[in-house]
Amino acid sequence: LCAADWETLEQMLKAVRQRDNRDEDPPDCFCCKLTFEVFRDPVCATSGHSYERLAILEHLRKVGKFDPITREPLVEKDLRPNISLRNAAHEWLNHHAWAYADIVKPDAPLE
Repeated sequence: LCAADWETLEQMLKAVRQRDNRDEDPPDCFCCKLTFEVFRDPVCATSGHSYERLAILEHLRKVGKFDPITREPLVEKDLRPNISLRNAAHEWLNHHAWAYADIVKPDAPLE
């Protein structure tokens, strides 16, 4: 390995060995209002509110075709991916893995 590779490896090991900072709660804007967990796949409703995709789809199917915050009519085709929010939340999670409630099973369904 060259010097740059060793430096990269040392930085990776240092990052892995760092203890997660659990003093910092996730910012509210990174949390779904339905699941109270940090977003994995946020979607934006026509109201401007964002929800975890699986949670809002379940709400639309089981509770009714309306926005859970505004009570305005809402259907699945009105939902749009919120890529910027997803990227920001995932970046926060990269530094606070403890907040990812289902970190052991990242593909587990939301309940």
